Amino acid sequence: MRKNVNLISWGLILTLINLVGSLWIGTLIDVAAYLMVYVGASRMKGVNPLFRQAGGLALTVILLSVINAFLPGDPEALLAEMPAWAWGFDLLGMFVGFALVYAVCEGTRREAEKEGEQELERKMKIGWQLYIVPSALAAAITPFALNFGEQLGLTLMWLAAALLSLVAMISIIVGLRRAGRDLRFDSAGLNES
Repeated sequence: MRKNVNLISWGLILTLINLVGSLWIGTLIDVAAYLMVYVGASRMKGVNPLFRQAGGLALTVILLSVINAFLPGDPEALLAEMPAWAWGFDLLGMFVGFALVYAVCEGTRREAEKEGEQELERKMKIGWQLYIVPSALAAAITPFALNFGEQLGLTLMWLAAALLSLVAMISIIVGLRRAGRDLRFDSAGLNES
């Protein structure tokens, strides 16, 4: 199971370092990252149903990333210049991403609870909570990006939320790495593939 948890971890790490400005390179990195998450999570579907859900959500994010690559308009443009239906794909992608992180965190937390790893259980629970609050705040502020230049407070709030979200994701990844090292992820009939 360690290999599968590491695949999920590396996939999430790739999503963090995907700060490349090019649409096609960014899309390729996203697809590779979420493919890693999908493979790792789908191999663990017998451990916990949340890993099966994480695999399905990772496939959904891959599909949405590819669709986003073909949306009309300049990918570097402000949201105000995008058609309303294109915003819908962005919003859907954000919510699916949140659900994916939840499934991975909660699945790992439940396995830590089963194995009596209270510190790891707490770390995954707190990691999720610390991730979702600033991430949701940043997502809520993003449509107002057009006004960032005029409203310094809004810009600083978005930057602070994005930074806290980044720190929380790093904490989640560290927790996953520890889970891969310390947990057995027992499941009847589950092989180590």
